[in-house]
Amino acid sequence: MVDDRPEETGSPPDQERPKRAPPTIDLEATDVGEKQWVLKTALLKGHFEWPSLTLSSASARLEDGSALEAKGRVNLERQEIEEGQQARKQAGDPDARQRIGDQRAANP
Repeated sequence: MVDDRPEETGSPPDQERPKRAPPTIDLEATDVGEKQWVLKTALLKGHFEWPSLTLSSASARLEDGSALEAKGRVNLERQEIEEGQQARKQAGDPDARQRIGDQRAANP
């Protein structure tokens, strides 16, 4: 009788492969916008290792001097922010930097 099952070859393929480094994110943009606003610079750095997307650095600066900086980790499987920090600076007020410390998502 002919057996339609593939032959067993030993260990599963995942055990034979060397572990790769997680994919990284390294984006930079300048002078992006439309009629009402212009993003002078934007930077995004991080890495992805399922189920977590980690942003080690994210920043954006608008033409009017406003700025936002952030970092954190998101669990994509649970759709939760696991940890994060952000800081922003309002245009026209160099001392208006407001820091919002560690924010951990509440478990529902």
